Amino acid sequence: MEKILLAIDAKDPNVHALDFACYIGRVTKSAVTGVFLENLLTEEKLVFTEEAGVPVANWEPNTKAIAPLKEKTSQVKDCIEWFKQGCVARDVRYKLHRDRGMPAEEMIAESRYADMIIIDPATSFRKTVESIPTEFTREILKNTECPVIIAPENFEGIDEVIFSYNKSESCLFAMKQFTYLFPDLGNKKVKVITFNRSGTWEDHDKYIFTEWLNNHYADIEFLAVKDEISHGMAEFLHNKKNAILVMGSYGRTTLSLLFEKSQSDKLMRILNNAIFISHL
Repeated sequence: MEKILLAIDAKDPNVHALDFACYIGRVTKSAVTGVFLENLLTEEKLVFTEEAGVPVANWEPNTKAIAPLKEKTSQVKDCIEWFKQGCVARDVRYKLHRDRGMPAEEMIAESRYADMIIIDPATSFRKTVESIPTEFTREILKNTECPVIIAPENFEGIDEVIFSYNKSESCLFAMKQFTYLFPDLGNKKVKVITFNRSGTWEDHDKYIFTEWLNNHYADIEFLAVKDEISHGMAEFLHNKKNAILVMGSYGRTTLSLLFEKSQSDKLMRILNNAIFISHL
């Protein structure tokens, strides 16, 4: 892996997300690219001019928002310095991107040329208080063009990998993506968990899984839970620490159930662990 993007609200960075991103950077021996997102639509206005007969769009200060814009400029400068010093202190190589415009659109465009995005699920660019995950996070999860990891609030390292299996192509693709991106985690404990009405594994599925997983991991356990994933996964992860959950595409498989408002209390417990999501 070469390019890890860390989505950063340039006005309100999250130290836990930086901690996690730097850990991933060390594990994969990759640089962390801090993408500083700024929503300038309220502080600047889009002005169209003409250069050599060609229309050109530029952002210019909104005269009604000069004071807030100056304050924001100072905050962004401090945030960039915070990121630089944080990476150096954590012994991780870093790069910087400063994206100004619509944050979700900018991040999705960046994802096309990245190996992975790491995001704090509370990242928001609205003036009103949002629930977790925010609309920005949902937009990234739905439309990104590379795998995403939701950073946990509390983190000490990855000791265990949990693969959620539901027979979907997306689910299997996520497992492969994670395994190929993190070859150095082959010595960690691995649990492959499925939720169904019978609470059992089909022998054929388990056999095929074992054959493939044994090529990448040394400590593997299969678990079957008689429950719905939206309830069972929350309960399963309740007391888990230092585990990363690997699941299929957001909004297209069972992961979307975990983000429904009716599941908000369970979601908060799940976010104590990192969640890896990969689109097919």
